[in-house]
Amino acid sequence: MNGGDDSERLPSPIGQLVDLALRAYREHIGLYLLLAAAGFVIATIVEFAIPAHVEETVHEQILELVSVLCYAFVVTAVALGVGTQVAGEHLTPRTLLRGALYRWPGVVGASLLAQILADFVLPAGGFGRLEDPGYLVLAPVAWLLLGALGLAGPLAALSAELPLVAAFTGFGRALLLSLRFANIVRLAVLSFATVVPIMLESMLIDELRRRGVAHVFYLAESPIDSLIVGPLAAIQSIFALDFARRVGKIQTPRR
Repeated sequence: MNGGDDSERLPSPIGQLVDLALRAYREHIGLYLLLAAAGFVIATIVEFAIPAHVEETVHEQILELVSVLCYAFVVTAVALGVGTQVAGEHLTPRTLLRGALYRWPGVVGASLLAQILADFVLPAGGFGRLEDPGYLVLAPVAWLLLGALGLAGPLAALSAELPLVAAFTGFGRALLLSLRFANIVRLAVLSFATVVPIMLESMLIDELRRRGVAHVFYLAESPIDSLIVGPLAAIQSIFALDFARRVGKIQTPRR
């Protein structure tokens, strides 16, 4: 697949990019919803299997790790579906799953690296417990960085490199491509789509805590994650390809 042809298949306007992403997502929507539902079921089993005496922070970290492992497979499948459609090809569900299984470890690695950095960035974005409100002046920068980190998984999935290598290059390219000046305006749009679910989850956590509800993190995060992981991955994947094209480094996946 050559970069010139792929560039021509990618529209330039942001609205058309989003429309292309959602059309690619709808092509295998049944499969993606099934994978997301499976991730939700696994997260539910793990949530209720964790002993009650486990410290809240450890409990949250376990659930976060399980979510990354499960939803990274959804991200991988969606990114491959989007990438191949942009390349003018179409995969059968079986071929898509086979390709996703091969690339999944790389996406897990890239997503974990992104999540570790995101955990440090979230307080500056106004999420969680903020000891110094003065840090909120950094919120716009934090939101942009969160949007950039969201591209790590899709870029690892779209990489033609070995999964172990793609885990690191996907993470690095997410920052290098997104934070280029030519892509900042589009990154702001992508960051909005990335940050809104995080904001909703943060508000739900505060409200559930206020009401004294059990299983706070699971109830606030897992249902929303399972609903938005597929569509958001499609948008992130199309923006990743667009960002790469705009800096002259487009690369599409090999089957």
